Amino acid sequence: MNGMERHGHGHGHSHTHSHRHRHSHGNLQSVSQNSSQSSKHSHTHALHLQKDTPVVQTPQKPRNYKLLVDPFLVKGATKLYRYDGMVPGDPTYPEVQPRDPRSQLTRIWTRLEQLDLPVPRFKIDSNYCGEPPPLEVTFCHLNDNIDKTFLTDMVQKFGAVEELIVYYHPVTNKHLGIARVVFETTKSFKSLC
Repeated sequence: MNGMERHGHGHGHSHTHSHRHRHSHGNLQSVSQNSSQSSKHSHTHALHLQKDTPVVQTPQKPRNYKLLVDPFLVKGATKLYRYDGMVPGDPTYPEVQPRDPRSQLTRIWTRLEQLDLPVPRFKIDSNYCGEPPPLEVTFCHLNDNIDKTFLTDMVQKFGAVEELIVYYHPVTNKHLGIARVVFETTKSFKSLC
């Protein structure tokens, strides 16, 4: 290769080295020159050794601990800690079995009582996410004699009404034949439609 060699190292890059070899008939001279050339040829692969060697993780410090014996409470005793449910260096202490700290009696009482929690009513406005529930009904082609009280009596059979508007012309105040009803629950809406 014209005195140039390429060494691929399998990591997506390669090194190029030039070699100059002088050949002479004296064995001693060629050995000394080759040894000097090999010293020029040597290079380090510190970067490659870092990637190839497995990473040894240092053990983490135990985080969950409990002081079992306190010298302030027990005179003459030394501090005894339990880490992650085990006492290090002392297998006589049994391993801690996790259990529910709540009382069994309160669980029985809560099963018997039914909670009367208020169900929140969410406002449907510009910040509402998702598809709004169907609550609104629009009536068209209404007769002129249908007013707010008559329509309220008709619609309340299906459920509680939150809002009811009969539309009139703003200038002439003539009945437009359109009304809008907003129910409180979707059940009322579905029973009407």
